[in-house]
Amino acid sequence: MKSGDAKPFTNCFHLPADSAKSSAQSAPRLSLIMRHFRFSSTLFAASFLSLCAKADEPSVAQIVAQTERAFSARCSQIGIRDSFLEYFAADAIRFTPEPRLARPDLEQESSSTKVRLTWEPKIVRVASTSQLAVSTGPYVLQTATNKSCGYYLSVWKQQTDGGWKVAADIGVSGPLASDLADDFQSYQDASDQGGQADLLSYEREQFNPVLDLEHIYRSVASPETVFERDMQSLQTGQAEYAVFLYLQKTKRTKLTQARGSTSGHLGFTYGTQSDGNSSVGYLRVWVLRQSRWLLIFDVAAGA
Repeated sequence: MKSGDAKPFTNCFHLPADSAKSSAQSAPRLSLIMRHFRFSSTLFAASFLSLCAKADEPSVAQIVAQTERAFSARCSQIGIRDSFLEYFAADAIRFTPEPRLARPDLEQESSSTKVRLTWEPKIVRVASTSQLAVSTGPYVLQTATNKSCGYYLSVWKQQTDGGWKVAADIGVSGPLASDLADDFQSYQDASDQGGQADLLSYEREQFNPVLDLEHIYRSVASPETVFERDMQSLQTGQAEYAVFLYLQKTKRTKLTQARGSTSGHLGFTYGTQSDGNSSVGYLRVWVLRQSRWLLIFDVAAGA
């Protein structure tokens, strides 16, 4: 073909008139579909990132444990008195060994860093409302000439600003366990819990002075109950506290209740208990299951 005979290039594929019209009409729909796809993809990505962010957020139980560790670190920095005043609620209770308001006593003490007190949360339980929590673990008390250790139990309440303050705190001396693993849990709402019985009334009914303590504890204890007593190792689980319960077989006690508080399915009580020869302070933490309060922590100072 000579160059002079060349013809202009034309499309070899010809769409019928109806097909061209249909294609033109489908273009807006395709554009709408693409816009919807881009929106859905963006929404999915945002939801996925939100879920990832929530997964990275610490649980309430972990937050309580972190607060407990921060409290311990602060105690090492500024001393027992000042750190306790910083972290204790206005109506916080301490045991000496009987329960009493903590702040008036602390305010009369002198600031000092000569005594070093540190502790570590190992078991944390949080109410289904996320407004009440309990923490326990080992502590070490170091002076210039002496070193002692034991276990503490602290009840925490969430404040109106979202922070946490100690509502009650008790400690007992004793040997430390080397294999106590972290156990941080939040109780969940359950549909079968039933009505909430008055905790103080329930405790009073259970701790009948006519009954021996072994009988009482077996009726309110659960597999997760922890007993803490002076000069004794931590009693955790039915296998470990079986011997402890057996030793309560001949003991009777009379309660003098002070107060208690509940939030969701978690509650605590405190007061003094006497066997006729001595009187000691106690702090108990309870969980409500199937309309019945069960004991999860039982600490007696000086027992």
